[in-house]
Amino acid sequence: MEKAYVTKEVSFIQSIPAGFHKTISTLTGQIKQFKIIFNTKTEAYKQVSGPLRMFKIFKPTWDWTFFWSFTAMFSVWLAFLNVLPIPGLDGGHAVFILIEMITRKKPTEKTLEVAQTIGVVILLTLMALVFGNDIWHLVTGK
Repeated sequence: MEKAYVTKEVSFIQSIPAGFHKTISTLTGQIKQFKIIFNTKTEAYKQVSGPLRMFKIFKPTWDWTFFWSFTAMFSVWLAFLNVLPIPGLDGGHAVFILIEMITRKKPTEKTLEVAQTIGVVILLTLMALVFGNDIWHLVTGK
């Protein structure tokens, strides 16, 4: 089913809260979907796709509204992922800064090193899932 877009003319000042509301609603929807990925009963992890299959969502004819909506959604999603408390991402660094502020002691280099290694393993595992799904779907034609 194709999504219908409704155009509403707003002033520059009105566009700020409207954009904020759209960002929050988009982020809320994405977080709900993100939770589903980790539910093994839904098997949603099998549908995760990356750059190799992302082109399928674009129509053969150019649609500026869809392009900018997708760009905005993708930007919000990347911002959300970046603030997750995974070492190696900004959210992970924020956690260590908070720990340092609370304890008034900097974590040891060994602790930071282990955390970074764990973060890299998490990110590489996620990338393997995404690219693995892309390759699997391209090879099997599904």
